[in-house]
Amino acid sequence: MSCIGTASSLDLGRRFSDRQVGSTLEPFQYRIEWHMQPVDLSDAVVTFTMTNCVTDEIKIAGGVGTGTADGVASYQPVDANVDTAGLYRCQFVCTSATAVYRSPMIQQRIRANPDAPPAHLVPVVTLPIVLPPGTPPPTVPTHPVVLPPTP
Repeated sequence: MSCIGTASSLDLGRRFSDRQVGSTLEPFQYRIEWHMQPVDLSDAVVTFTMTNCVTDEIKIAGGVGTGTADGVASYQPVDANVDTAGLYRCQFVCTSATAVYRSPMIQQRIRANPDAPPAHLVPVVTLPIVLPPGTPPPTVPTHPVVLPPTP
């Protein structure tokens, strides 16, 4: 799904819905507003950038998007744009004859399997230690039992 938000001075950033590797069905979209009113982007040059947050690899540099009269900037990704799992920061820059409008940075997570839990929540499988036959089991230090004081 797309995230259509609004740009304002209080906007600290947005996040697109997670997307699966290779998912090009939904365009990236963002609504640009000025003083709570949509900006007419029908004649604006719309560019879209997407950079990997970890490696700073530029995945999309100035991709050509489209704008509408009701302020929605959009970019339709192609396979090469969404072929690598990771966390990305995205931004629209809309240049009209009178002004330049920039969206805040928008996070985009691309997952190999969007239904999989994050890596830190996946349990780690541990296998038992198997000793060769005839090997005595290791000794485990024991501590004396400490009982609470009786009243």
